[in-house]
Amino acid sequence: MRKTEMYSAYPTKGHYPDPDSDIQVILFTAVRPCSMERCPIFDLCPYTKAPNVKCKVEITYLDALFKSLLNISQGEVSQEMMNKYTLHILPLHQMLIKFKIYAYSIEETFYTTRTGNIVVHPVFKEIRNTIRQIESSLSNMGIDKEYSRFIGLSGRGKGKDPSNYGDPDYWNSWKDELDADILPDGPRKGVKIDR
Repeated sequence: MRKTEMYSAYPTKGHYPDPDSDIQVILFTAVRPCSMERCPIFDLCPYTKAPNVKCKVEITYLDALFKSLLNISQGEVSQEMMNKYTLHILPLHQMLIKFKIYAYSIEETFYTTRTGNIVVHPVFKEIRNTIRQIESSLSNMGIDKEYSRFIGLSGRGKGKDPSNYGDPDYWNSWKDELDADILPDGPRKGVKIDR
């Protein structure tokens, strides 16, 4: 993989898991630079902000997803499955994080129309539709929506007893790994990770 092309306007390609592999990875994960004028959560963002630095919220989210992709790819994966994941699922997730960033900037979930009707902001409908599309795409790929299967996809819970999934201590055992995925550079002063 050409890591220097990740999150740029260049399509990224390479072979996985090594340059001699038959499985080709093709990505287009362009991320725009951090910008006070363009970013709806500029003042709320916990990451360091600077001109010409790509959006760290989006990159952190996409890195975690790509790490998940690499975890599922360690088993047998066909070129067709890799293409579906990188060209269909990852773009949907990238769209989802953009919607969620915008939703985070909204102070009021509801607003009143000119006719006096109280309605939910349309971005929340887009979030729900995108999640449904991701679930539908995963299901079409033969990846069930079962939560235990999802844990296997993310690389966590492999080899663990699924009967423990309801146990809070079972999930707490992954706290450090989850924190590293959410804030890989460590938490910022005053930033709390909610679970």
